[in-house]
Amino acid sequence: MNLHRGNTLTISYGSAISRDNEATLKVRSRNKVMKGKIDKITFENVANPKGVRYYAYERGNGVWSFAIGDMAICNVKIKRTNDD
Repeated sequence: MNLHRGNTLTISYGSAISRDNEATLKVRSRNKVMKGKIDKITFENVANPKGVRYYAYERGNGVWSFAIGDMAICNVKIKRTNDD
């Protein structure tokens, strides 16, 4: 994903608690972790900016993982992006 600070995207996802959720997220920061091996993007929910953070991790070869706080989310579909 070619996202930078301030860009927004809308995703639909499922989690262990519920399924068929939707959120509009704004990129808060982007950095490298694990000695530069993993690209980590931190999002904030537009509807609740002071709430729990959303995260996306690129683990290489186009493999992405998503999480809300410390809970993984699955079946993530990116519906719309707004590159400012």
